[in-house]
Amino acid sequence: MSPSTRQLTFLAAVALAAGACGSNTTTAAKPRADSFVLTEWSVTAPTNTIRAGHVEVTVSNQGHETHELVIVRADNAAALPKKSDGSVDEGKIPEADKVGEIADLRAGQRATKSLDLPAGRYMAICNIVDQMGMGNRGMGGMGNTGGTSNGGAIHIHYLLGMSTAFTVT
Repeated sequence: MSPSTRQLTFLAAVALAAGACGSNTTTAAKPRADSFVLTEWSVTAPTNTIRAGHVEVTVSNQGHETHELVIVRADNAAALPKKSDGSVDEGKIPEADKVGEIADLRAGQRATKSLDLPAGRYMAICNIVDQMGMGNRGMGGMGNTGGTSNGGAIHIHYLLGMSTAFTVT
């Protein structure tokens, strides 16, 4: 093999290796068609049809804040029990209607969970209550979506629009 052929072979190998190294960097940021997508301040259901049975539910957090995906059987948002701060009272949802949860999904993360989904109507929500600027969670009862406490604004993700209804067929 001539020196120039060896150089070209080496450069081609380096280019292939460099391309392979960069291919995994955007995987976490791309939502799939069958993913729930979380952003500030919305939950978007998958664009494909969700069929009843054993389902792999994927959620992608495209926002800048930590979010969660809670799935419950309910006809609509009005059917969900609420706490005095306006967040959903998950403790008052019948156990049979609590389908599953993917908690504390940081910005840019994606997660998948296996769930058994009978046909019916569901709500997907983010029920996080946090105090922005203070690094706290679980501040329920201390304020509302625009309130302040100890120097930070309290955000009730559900009240800010983080819910969507969807149907499983």
